[in-house]
Amino acid sequence: MLFYYIFTVCYVITLIDVDFYMSAQRNFDTKDILFLLSKEALSTGDVAKQIRCSRITALKYLKELKAEKRVKETRISNTSNVWQLNFDNQILIGDCAETLKNIETDSIDLIVTDPPYGISFIGHDWDKSLPSVLSLKECCRVLKPGAFGFFMCSPRQDVMPRMILRLEDAGFKTGFTSIFWVYTHGMPRGNNISTIIDKMSGVEREVIGKVIRPNLCLPDHKSGGKHGMVYDITAPTTEEAKALDGAYPAFNPKPATEPILVVMKPLSAKSYTAQALENGKGITWLSNCKIPYADDNDKESASWGTQKYIDDDSDVQDGRFPANILVSDDTLGDSSRFFDLDK
Repeated sequence: MLFYYIFTVCYVITLIDVDFYMSAQRNFDTKDILFLLSKEALSTGDVAKQIRCSRITALKYLKELKAEKRVKETRISNTSNVWQLNFDNQILIGDCAETLKNIETDSIDLIVTDPPYGISFIGHDWDKSLPSVLSLKECCRVLKPGAFGFFMCSPRQDVMPRMILRLEDAGFKTGFTSIFWVYTHGMPRGNNISTIIDKMSGVEREVIGKVIRPNLCLPDHKSGGKHGMVYDITAPTTEEAKALDGAYPAFNPKPATEPILVVMKPLSAKSYTAQALENGKGITWLSNCKIPYADDNDKESASWGTQKYIDDDSDVQDGRFPANILVSDDTLGDSSRFFDLDK
């Protein structure tokens, strides 16, 4: 009996050189690489492993992203390099408690943010809680020593103090005045309690007029309510409703101001002056925020409150010293010009 032995000759190829996904067949794209780098800095080999392709393919797309200035390459040895996102002029989308971990410590000049207020605005889940201390710690970490953060906040008494305490717990220095933004376009909350009483009694209310409430989501909401909703103006029916007509539940006045909490990362130098000389931080350029005088009469009417008579008044010759209030919608009438945000 003859036995035939068939031998298969195998060529051993180093797997590192195999391009598993050709350009027309690959099941990943540059977004996958950017997503990986949004979490941490990675070597070319690490990128290749996580998206399951060869180093050659990974390097090809990393170089494309580098040419687009979306990532940057750092050589850490003669044979190794690390890739990370290029944050210059980039919008990063994600949970700041995680995304900020990829930003270097002491590298950011300024934080200006309007975070959730923790009041469940119109029932939205995204506003049901304040920013976590963990995310605020990341904000503090990435700031340069002496750099400032400006955090919008609700003026509610059960929210504002907690937000300040969280900022302190995160490492910020909070011993500054807030800036108070004043406006007229706040939305009142709550219903006239007499309407609730009549509804509970199951009676109809007399319609005595109509009102149009503009849709604030439309760009021309100041046009007199052209695109608004029409509502009935009604009179109370029951005696109980008449007795309480004009009363509202709890205390919910129309909001007209919001604080901007001003915080700073602690100094690394011994004084504000030393910090300014070291890295240009620990200071605010208030002279650049002066309110121009309307005319010579306006200048002459300035008083101590406008800092006209400070020791070196040359610094205020072209405007009033800035205050801790910002005004929209001419809320303060003629006095709005001293704090105007719109002009």
